Amino acid sequence: MTWNRFLLGRSTRVYDAVLIVGMLSVALLVPLSQPAQPWRHMDFLGQILITLSIVPALVRRSAPWVTLIASCAACVAIEACGFWPVVGTYGPMIALYSLAAYRGLRAGAYGASVLGVIWIYGGIVTRGGSLPATIVQAIVVPVILAVFGLQAFRLAERNIRLAELTEQLHKEQAARAELAVTAERLRIARELHDVVAHHLSVVSIQAGLASYVFDSDPPTAQEALGAVRATSNEALQEMRSVLRLLRGGARPGQAGSGTADSGAEAQGGGRTPGLAQLDALVERVGAAGVDVRLALTGARRPLGEGTEFAVYRIVQEALTNVLKHVGPAATAEVALHFSADCFEARITNTVPSAESGQAQVQVHSVHSGETDHRGAGDGLIGMRERARMLGGTLAAGPRAQGGFEVVFSLPTASAAE
Repeated sequence: MTWNRFLLGRSTRVYDAVLIVGMLSVALLVPLSQPAQPWRHMDFLGQILITLSIVPALVRRSAPWVTLIASCAACVAIEACGFWPVVGTYGPMIALYSLAAYRGLRAGAYGASVLGVIWIYGGIVTRGGSLPATIVQAIVVPVILAVFGLQAFRLAERNIRLAELTEQLHKEQAARAELAVTAERLRIARELHDVVAHHLSVVSIQAGLASYVFDSDPPTAQEALGAVRATSNEALQEMRSVLRLLRGGARPGQAGSGTADSGAEAQGGGRTPGLAQLDALVERVGAAGVDVRLALTGARRPLGEGTEFAVYRIVQEALTNVLKHVGPAATAEVALHFSADCFEARITNTVPSAESGQAQVQVHSVHSGETDHRGAGDGLIGMRERARMLGGTLAAGPRAQGGFEVVFSLPTASAAE
């Protein structure tokens, strides 16, 4: 039992004890003002019967039926012995109220009937009393007591239901919080995938180039190794900024939290990667050997920080796939367009003619989710999820004329509102 429940139970016991003492005091003092006739003078037996009619209220919460039966039996004994019936009604009245309050409508109706019968019996055995008035009292008073008890019963039911709903709400909130944590971890995993896949692809290309020209062209090899070092540093900084989320830090790309694209944000003042950093991304991929052309058309409209970040990541992932599955000497085009209510993008690539068939097979395998030594298409799944979360669409697949394309559309800030 918790401390609160202990205090609640203790307070109810104290309340019942005070109630019984008060009723006993009134019931024992009332006979002092009773008429001398036709009732019997209150003596020790009468006081005992009065006490027996009230003391059962100690268990009125846990055993209201026992309380009512015991109190009514003592009341009948008081009436049968010729004592003033009024002194025996206090216990049965509180017992009827308790029965309706703790057992509901049906028990309250039965209890009211029992008390009404006892009341009528008291009117019958009383000489000189008004039986019609007694019958009216026997109907009205028990009904009123039962109604008040039923109101208390319904209030208790509503409180119990409210407590259950509150507990259910807490459980649902905890479940939603757990789902939110899971979703956040998945988002972090997606960010790490983007960071690692992009930068390691660039590192692999540059390292291969350095190894190939290490003896024949030392300056080019040194330049490639420098790009490897710079790209590795960028990858480490991005991973630190993303992993900071696991420690309750700021979102990647926010000021003071590290950068999601260090080279770009060094120029952009620590902002979240977006359209302004695409030039640096294209330059970096171009340094790895892929000829990338970037075109932006249409009247510029606000997209929102989250949408621009998604555009950057989708373009980054698409170009990373070109590096992974096509390799150097490929060409890619990033076409961005602002329309009236959405932002559209198309990333396409071609492949070297000698490797066109093999590259297309590899790209199609990744698109369909088949597993090979290069991966299982998680990047495309992440891109689709980014677009879907922002209310947009994304489609990806092989081109009829060769190569691969990624097409997506995202609502602008005004359209989203």
